[in-house]
Amino acid sequence: TTAQIEGLGTSVLDAFACHVPVVATRAGGIPEMVIHERTGMLADVGDTLALSSYLKKIAKHPHVRDKITHAAYQHLLNHFTKERMAQKTVDSYRSLLTTL
Repeated sequence: TTAQIEGLGTSVLDAFACHVPVVATRAGGIPEMVIHERTGMLADVGDTLALSSYLKKIAKHPHVRDKITHAAYQHLLNHFTKERMAQKTVDSYRSLLTTL
């Protein structure tokens, strides 16, 4: 079965860090990390045909796999380091305080 609800999905970030290609569904916070055909492949929840098609594409085309894993690693460094995530949290709190 495919997940219909997902939080941030830190296993996706772990895969990015290890240069492992990601094929996932558009559930929860996954689309914030996986940009379709750039940092991974995204299918609609329950679309097993698309998931299998994307897995085959990554397996059969090393240049696609390499391009995606490189972009995913850069995306991780630019947006999902602990320092960047902490700064986003601080920014959110500051934004909230200005609306009070």
